[in-house]
Amino acid sequence: MFETRDSRGNTESKTRSWHRFLSGMIVAATALCTLAAVPASAQATPKDGLYLYVCLPGNIQGDVSKGGVGLVVFNVDQGYKFVERIPLPEGPGGGEPANCKGVDASVQTGLIYPMITDRLLAVDLATSTIAWEQKYDGGCCDRGVVSAFGETLWLAGNRTAVWYVASAYNGALIDPIREFPVRAHNTQISPRGDQVLLSPANNILYLYDTRTHELIRQVGPFFDRNRPYVINGDWTRVYANNNGYLGFTAADITTGQVLYRLDAPGTPPCQTSPGAHGTCVHGLALTHDETAIWFPDAANNAIFVYNMNGADKPVLRAHIQDHGPSGWIACSIDGSRMYPASGTVFDTSSLKEVARLVDENGQFVYSEKLMEVRFENGKVVQLGDQWCNGLVGSGRLATTGQAFGRTAPGYKGWQPPGPK
Repeated sequence: MFETRDSRGNTESKTRSWHRFLSGMIVAATALCTLAAVPASAQATPKDGLYLYVCLPGNIQGDVSKGGVGLVVFNVDQGYKFVERIPLPEGPGGGEPANCKGVDASVQTGLIYPMITDRLLAVDLATSTIAWEQKYDGGCCDRGVVSAFGETLWLAGNRTAVWYVASAYNGALIDPIREFPVRAHNTQISPRGDQVLLSPANNILYLYDTRTHELIRQVGPFFDRNRPYVINGDWTRVYANNNGYLGFTAADITTGQVLYRLDAPGTPPCQTSPGAHGTCVHGLALTHDETAIWFPDAANNAIFVYNMNGADKPVLRAHIQDHGPSGWIACSIDGSRMYPASGTVFDTSSLKEVARLVDENGQFVYSEKLMEVRFENGKVVQLGDQWCNGLVGSGRLATTGQAFGRTAPGYKGWQPPGPK
């Protein structure tokens, strides 16, 4: 099932891979014992229901006028009512705000991980306090992910050509992967947890084995530098934004071949925008049922929605007006709501606005780094994602991963669509 390069298939490589695997397991086990020995402080009113965690400042400029600084929490069940602002440390430069680059969480550890300009943070979801922080080479973190089993972190180095594999329990470094021609940027992991798709700042995606930490294949080259990308539920198809094109490109993960490019209508076809990181489009969301794909038209404060009609025949459905530009789109756990970075909340089916995120100061919140978390009496039982991927059939591929990574064992809440 796994293809690796012959030049790396020697005994020394296999031995190194097993050492990496074993060292990672030891770090995770040790950290688990440590956490179990330290009682968590009880929260006065345990959270119950669905919450949205928003990491700020969540824009590339570090602009604190768009919601301030911290991890801001909203109660989704109560119409996105503001709940709390969890303070985050200042970033480098003596008082410079810590720009949030990514966010993910783990059911296993009970921690949420703001990935900021110069460090990784771990915030205890039960107590809303910082549990620990880590730095790696002074160059972490950009957008990373938690493994499907919730025990390992794959972290993109910020302005460095390195991915760091670390323990999700205490951030201890397991393995730095230093094999990339340009700086690390975005990270996605398979529902099964066996593969990770890494996107440096070029036009190639790199598929790695999460157990051996070795390259399986390259996907691409794409038409220009890759930006956000989303993946279908059976981990065979990837869709990516690219510099210079307002739309997305489809590629086959199993072969590495680019399949087609979709360009949205408009004249000129590509208008750069600060809200889209200085390119035409920065943001992509594939609905969980894989029937539609969303991407921002940041230059016009709008969003394109295409019906997918299968994987290869996208047709324009709507061009939705928004209140501002967006450089990202995430979605709810069940896929019924879309979260563009503008802070507007849209219903996925009707395409209607259902809410806008407003903080405790009455300020509209903008962030490209957010995710839902579901609690039952203070305990995390289900997690959303900073991405919005297709999930058709992912339950079949992730029998154990689904149980441990995004959904607590025994929880009978929302399940991904498709065959199980």
